[in-house]
Amino acid sequence: KKLHDNKEKAQVFVRPRRFGKSVTMSMLHHFYSSHVDDIDTKGLFDSLLINKNDPKFVQDHQGKYNVIKLNFLDLSLARNIDEFYEQVAMMLNKCVKSINDPKVKQDLMDELQNTRFSEDKRNKLRCGLRILLESYRLSTKKVIIMIDEFEVPIKRAFQRGDAQLLDEVKEFMNAFLMPLKSQQNRYLKAFLFGITRISLGSLDSSVGNCLTTYDMRDDFASDLFGFTENEVKSLLEKAHLENKLNDVASWY
Repeated sequence: KKLHDNKEKAQVFVRPRRFGKSVTMSMLHHFYSSHVDDIDTKGLFDSLLINKNDPKFVQDHQGKYNVIKLNFLDLSLARNIDEFYEQVAMMLNKCVKSINDPKVKQDLMDELQNTRFSEDKRNKLRCGLRILLESYRLSTKKVIIMIDEFEVPIKRAFQRGDAQLLDEVKEFMNAFLMPLKSQQNRYLKAFLFGITRISLGSLDSSVGNCLTTYDMRDDFASDLFGFTENEVKSLLEKAHLENKLNDVASWY
């Protein structure tokens, strides 16, 4: 609810590994979407605190949105530009297959077909997020965008030491994420999750300026990822392991 009510349209959350980013993203996915992996999400939040504290919010929003969910970790293994765009195509196809609306799914499959191996379709792949957003233009449901591991493509290209690949990945990232700025009327919220801010510095200002970033120093999201200290204490008490609190704290 705190993330939903935040006035910022596109929110970026930076946390170290094992700090609950992907779990939070999965929770948001199950809250906003009516189905995840063809499984109905209705009722999942009925017994949780959010429903006890604000049942109207759950009633109004749970399962009421179209969700575009992408994981840029899928783009981490490319050794050259051709392989990178093959992985982009596979990432988009995976997203399309998860869509619940049969007509939207078929329209997107037709739009993106043959993009995996065709060099002249790179521009279409760069516009993948725009294509996904436009596929919902006739839907009565609003769109939520979720992108995990947003920094991986630029970080991996840099680590490979391939300047040409790095330049191409930067160009892709700027084009792919541009709808976050240019098509804000087509989505309600965008949530991006990653480990480091560094990749954000490679984005054009027109894209970067529309993103609001929260890291470990920001109080706004400090209690929204992983477990808080009080939650850890409660869990240890239930397991009769209160004396292990310092050991658990030392792990982090």
